[in-house]
Amino acid sequence: MVAHLNRGVDVGGKSIGLPTGFLIGIMANPGAIDAEREMKRLNYKIEAGAEFLVTPPVFDSILLERFFRKIEEFKIPVIVGLTPLASFREAEFMNNELPGFSVPDTVLDRMHNAPTPEAGRAEGIMIAQDILKAIEGMVSGIQLSAPSDDYDRAIEILSVVGSKGAAS
Repeated sequence: MVAHLNRGVDVGGKSIGLPTGFLIGIMANPGAIDAEREMKRLNYKIEAGAEFLVTPPVFDSILLERFFRKIEEFKIPVIVGLTPLASFREAEFMNNELPGFSVPDTVLDRMHNAPTPEAGRAEGIMIAQDILKAIEGMVSGIQLSAPSDDYDRAIEILSVVGSKGAAS
């Protein structure tokens, strides 16, 4: 429907006058339980006019790399969701209770081994930084969440990138 509006017509093909200028973004989940179904839905959305895609928060750069190989034929910009984990409990909840989220055992172990809540938050930041470094150059952008409006955590995550490109 939005793609039609961007061409200046409604769903029935009738002119609406000036076309709209919406950007059409979609969600795609690299960790979808039914990967084949997710790819079919992604293909349908792109054929319908999607211009970029956004992922939910990603905690597994290897899973993301596999996803990129599957979607490279689409030639669509990807914005990857990234959020710092705050605790082992949160990581475990995301992995076990939220469909399509994949928190690898290595990340769960890192969060589990944090001895204090403060250490857990610091480890969550380091994990997000590690993922960000691993995906740098592969993605068109990131959607960085600041849980509980803790923008300092988001800024700390970003501190590991940008110095190379800051001068250019």
